[in-house]
Amino acid sequence: MAALSKKITYPLGSLEIEANAMEEEVQFAWDVGVHEVIFEWDSMIVAEALLDHDEPPMAIRAITEGIRHKLQDIQQFQITHIKR
Repeated sequence: MAALSKKITYPLGSLEIEANAMEEEVQFAWDVGVHEVIFEWDSMIVAEALLDHDEPPMAIRAITEGIRHKLQDIQQFQITHIKR
C-alpha cells in the first residue's frame, strides 16, 4: 500500500486537473512497483476516455494518450468510475 499527495501549481481547468491526477497516479503505481492496480475515479469523462468507451475532449486527449501508454507497463489494471 502506498499514498501520494502532490500540489499542482499551474492553472488548469477541472477536466485537465482530473486527467493530470490520473497520469500522476499511474506513474506513481509504476514507480513503487505495483503490478496489479485498481484505479477508482470520480471523473466519468476521464474514466470513459481511458477505457476507450468515448473519445476524450481535445483538452485532455494528449494526457489520456500518455496515460494509456504508461498503463501498458502495468501487468493488470482496472479503472472504475465511482459516483460522488
